[in-house]
Order: sequence, then structure tokens, then C-alpha cells
Amino acid sequence: MKIQLDIDSQLAGQVLALTGADSVDEAISTALSEFIRLKQYSSIRELFGTLELDGTYDYKRERTRN
Repeated sequence: MKIQLDIDSQLAGQVLALTGADSVDEAISTALSEFIRLKQYSSIRELFGTLELDGTYDYKRERTRN
């Protein structure tokens, strides 16, 4: 998808340097992908501590073959 953006040249330069990309397009695409990954990870991290665990669960017993 082609999109025309007005991006600060210093910001674009920082993104290029941090991503190691060869072009601004590649750098922006990498930055957006990383942003999405971090936001998704953040939403998963919010679940920690909200689940109730069964203290009597014995994972070793469940692994044995009959």
C-alpha cells in the first residue's frame, strides 16, 4: 500500500540508524512491525497475575504414558 507521509528528517534518520535498514521505507515498515509486536506483548503481559492456578496439578503425573 502506498502512503505519503510527512516525517521529520531527524526522526527518519534515527529510525534508519536503529533498524539498520537500507531505505526509509524499509525502516518505517520495520518500526511499525516492532511497534505492533510490543503492543501485543504488552496486552499479554497484563494477564499475568490474573489467572488462578491449581496448586494440586502435577505435570509429571500427566506426562506419564499408560
